[in-house]
Amino acid sequence: MFSSKNHDQTILEISHGDFIAIIAESFLIDRQAGELSKHTIKFYRQFLDPYTANCNAHSLTLLQDVTPD
Repeated sequence: MFSSKNHDQTILEISHGDFIAIIAESFLIDRQAGELSKHTIKFYRQFLDPYTANCNAHSLTLLQDVTPD
C-alpha cells in the first residue's frame, strides 16, 4: 500500500494482494492523521469493523476476492 499527499488529499493506492483488514485499518489511521474528529473516526470504524468481520466470515481476506455481488 502506498499513500501520498496531493493538494491536501491523501491518495491510497491499493494492490490486488492487500488484505482487507489491513486496508481498513490503514484507512482509519490515515483519517486520524488527517485530524478528523473522533466522532467521524468512530463512524468509519462502526461501518468497517462489521464489514471486515463479514468478509472474514466468508473467507474473503484479500481485496481481489471482493466482487460487487
